[in-house]
Amino acid sequence: MKKYDESLLDASATFTAEEDLRNILFKDTGIKPDNTDVERISDGAFPQTVINKNALIGLGDKIFKASLSSNLILFKLSIPSENIKSVDAIAGHSTALMVDFNNKIIKYMDSYGKMRKELYDFLTALFPEYKLSYGTKVQQGDFRIDHSCNLLSEYNLRDMLYEHEGRPELVKNFHTAAAREDMYEKLKDIPKLPEQSAVNKLNEAAFKVVIKKWSPARRPTEEEIAERARLIEEAFNYRMYNEPSYEDDIKDAVKIVNENFQKLKDEIVAKQYAGSVLKN
Repeated sequence: MKKYDESLLDASATFTAEEDLRNILFKDTGIKPDNTDVERISDGAFPQTVINKNALIGLGDKIFKASLSSNLILFKLSIPSENIKSVDAIAGHSTALMVDFNNKIIKYMDSYGKMRKELYDFLTALFPEYKLSYGTKVQQGDFRIDHSCNLLSEYNLRDMLYEHEGRPELVKNFHTAAAREDMYEKLKDIPKLPEQSAVNKLNEAAFKVVIKKWSPARRPTEEEIAERARLIEEAFNYRMYNEPSYEDDIKDAVKIVNENFQKLKDEIVAKQYAGSVLKN
């Protein structure tokens, strides 16, 4: 387990602490989550993330690919926030997704106690024989950018596993404050890193070089600033289910994912056959 800088234990430290915390939370489960997200789309200058048909296809492909190596998968799923945006981008929002292929069960938890309609409709269409359930408890009571969803998704994934394994007495259902308190307690004894390592100094210098290299030669015009704001607002307000073709898009996404998975399986069989021929 890597060392962790205790001085970073503040409201924004969750991302830095993620691997340390994950090692501790999942050490007795035999499985660790994977990080994935919806597809990122870009207008060129200002990348934005939305849940659209391509994003759902990308998610479906990842789920099916993961099924080839495990009967149970945990995804820390990043989706576009419905609550937070800045002048530069829409914030990401971390949620928890579990798929049990053996028992045909899907569980989903969002710290705001809901599930995006696009995700629900897509997953129920992609896995029509599965039982899908999602948590309705509100664990995160405000819309501050403090990465609480990132932390809570880790605990929610562990709770899903404990429930799945028949250990309900270990389920915590933490709200933000309790999760942070538990995180601090778990990480406080991890030895601190040196105040500033040579590697950190090197990375810091490289970061400054990159920033200098790619900094714009001029300030954006008022028109460009307004266009950026328009694009962010457009992406922030986009909802796939408002499209007239929504139902057809869901069906088409499911069809494409199934076709992609069949192609992937065919490729694997072909490679295995080619390998056996070469051995003989």
